[in-house]
Amino acid sequence: MPRSIETQLRRLVLGLGVLFVVLASIEVAGQFSKYLKFRNLTKDDVVAGLIEYSKNESRPDGACLYVVECSSGRARLRMIKDLELWDLEETKTLIWRRRFEDFCPGRTTNIGLELLESESESIADSSRLGRWSFGSGEFLRRLSRFQSGSFSQEASWEKCAPEYAISAG
Repeated sequence: MPRSIETQLRRLVLGLGVLFVVLASIEVAGQFSKYLKFRNLTKDDVVAGLIEYSKNESRPDGACLYVVECSSGRARLRMIKDLELWDLEETKTLIWRRRFEDFCPGRTTNIGLELLESESESIADSSRLGRWSFGSGEFLRRLSRFQSGSFSQEASWEKCAPEYAISAG
């Protein structure tokens, strides 16, 4: 009888060990996938994601693109007014440093968008402001101001204007 309990305990421990290895592998694979999406991100990916988000929200006029900057020692969002002049690699370096070097603190997203509003119609914040997700490789809705990656409440950003909005047409 004690031998069968001992055997069952060994099997249980072995099973838990295998489960731990499987779960750890899934986590590592997920993080590696996120890293690859970050490393391989292009301007075309970001613009395509912005246009897709605008279409999904039924906003044909498009949206403005924002990226994190750290000119004052705190993270804030800067509108991209000229895609050709935007240095994505510089932005990615800043994002990397914020993540791993405790550089440029502040609760703000790294890449975000604001849908263009018409003067006669306003859009709820939950869909008006989006943030880039390196996990899914797309823009996601801002669910709350406390959500990781929301638009900063600490520093204001320039409101989206028609001349800077990016759209499909």
